[in-house]
Amino acid sequence: MPQLPLMHQRYPPPMMLMHPPNFHSVTDKGKGRAIDPQLEAAFDAIESRSKNTEDATELEKAMDQLRLERDAMAQSQPALSDFQRIWRDINAAPSAETLEEMAKWEKEFNEAMSSEREEGDFNYDEAITAQFKGLDKEFGLPNDELKVDGNGMPILRSYEFESENKYIQEPEASVSLEAAKTLLKEGGSLSDVALLLEAAIQQKDLGEGGYEAWILLGEVRSMDEREEQGMLALREGVKIAQEQGGAGGVGLLSLAISYTNENYDRPSQLLLLNWLKIRYPQHTSGVSIPATTTQPWAVHEVVQDAFLSVARIQQADPEPDPELQVGLGVLLYINGEFSKAADCFASALSMRPEDYVLWNRYGSCLSNGNRPEDSLTAYREALRLRPKYTRALYNVGVACLNLGAYKEAAEHFLHGLALQGDEANKETRRSEQLWATLRRTLIAMDRADLADKAKDGNLDLFRKEGFEV
Repeated sequence: MPQLPLMHQRYPPPMMLMHPPNFHSVTDKGKGRAIDPQLEAAFDAIESRSKNTEDATELEKAMDQLRLERDAMAQSQPALSDFQRIWRDINAAPSAETLEEMAKWEKEFNEAMSSEREEGDFNYDEAITAQFKGLDKEFGLPNDELKVDGNGMPILRSYEFESENKYIQEPEASVSLEAAKTLLKEGGSLSDVALLLEAAIQQKDLGEGGYEAWILLGEVRSMDEREEQGMLALREGVKIAQEQGGAGGVGLLSLAISYTNENYDRPSQLLLLNWLKIRYPQHTSGVSIPATTTQPWAVHEVVQDAFLSVARIQQADPEPDPELQVGLGVLLYINGEFSKAADCFASALSMRPEDYVLWNRYGSCLSNGNRPEDSLTAYREALRLRPKYTRALYNVGVACLNLGAYKEAAEHFLHGLALQGDEANKETRRSEQLWATLRRTLIAMDRADLADKAKDGNLDLFRKEGFEV
């Protein structure tokens, strides 16, 4: 997710689960993860800094004057409470001029596309695929063609268990779902927790409803910066839950956030609406899922309006639902409204201040909103609450990139990789997303010699080169 940035591959920090796994009950789960858009901007900034040495004194003076005028205007306005300010910003309607421009653009775009298609049999899908084919693979990232089923959900492969699992191969190992939950609660290695969960699942210790272990495995994999594995496990858990009548929407928020991190925006929005209808049936009975043939933004508009409608009803509730704020935050995040999304996560944090996953998601919104310094504060709070939080370490690295601290960024990526398994085990498979981002960082540092060596089995080499791992 912050884990944010990325829709495959969007480059900001991923979001990840919206709150830590619940060790006592699965029925009220509703976590989320983030996205990754800011990372690409960080690498672009590296290049631009090397080319642009123009004096910005006059610009700085003009910006200072604008800030003074803004502050003077703000002082003349009556103070708003935090809730009033957030609600005002979320509900701010576009101006008539903006709506007119959007309508004009849509008309021109549709006419242009219709005209092009009438002129010949040009295959746009093949052209786009050919144009982007191989770009992600250059850096070790997958770029498979997206296929969806009749419900608009992506068609994905099945989850694959690790071939080397010490908890299965060692007879004396204590394997159970409860053992995995205990290790997770005690702050143990996320990779070890995942292996324990895989072993428990293979031994049919699946927990509540047959879906509990699968959903927890998906959340842990995402926290450990292994998004694809997390998404596949979550999908399996949600499928089992739905076969039992939905199980109260368990796992839907987590899967929606995982889809968001992999750039499956529409499936994410449809899942969020499904979750809302299950959680608040009395307020969403008239809401229908838009046909997949409508304009790209139509689905988002309907889903966001549904969330806002329920949020308005909750204004008078003495105990607001933090999960509702999480879902609304994800929708705003998908739409690129990072400041408003951050407000939603801040609201959820006021109700769950010890939620390390939520702190990470909040930091992801700040980072994507061009506030890297503030995002670092949020990520460090997540790491204070859970020091071995791989995704938060990755997101700190992204924030360091945005601040021009390249070596520090590389060291955070290396630290995250070191947490993903036993270095003595040559079969350990670490996150390719982490390795790929590290390679690009090393290239930005003019260390292409090391970028070629950024792969499993070479962590000691980086220690010898003076990196803290």
